[in-house]
Amino acid sequence: MTTTDVLKLVCNAVCDMLPELDTFEVSSKPPEDYPFDGDFDLWLHLTVGEERFDLQLGEKGVSETPEELIERIRSELQDWIAESRFAWGQLRV
Repeated sequence: MTTTDVLKLVCNAVCDMLPELDTFEVSSKPPEDYPFDGDFDLWLHLTVGEERFDLQLGEKGVSETPEELIERIRSELQDWIAESRFAWGQLRV
């Protein structure tokens, strides 16, 4: 998958679940508080209000199928949304 393909998939998966989204960024930079060194290709960074979500999309490329990547993003987002202050306990599909 190219970076452009990944970006399109990620954008669609995120925007469908998170209409409150304030910022959306896919970058090669890990979060500032990430405790490990490493060579990471892609990270997803999102904010809603003062809450931040960071997810490593791939290390040296994304090896998952598009369907697997979307499922992983949605699963991680669902956990974050349910634990967030803006949507505590909500289930979103």
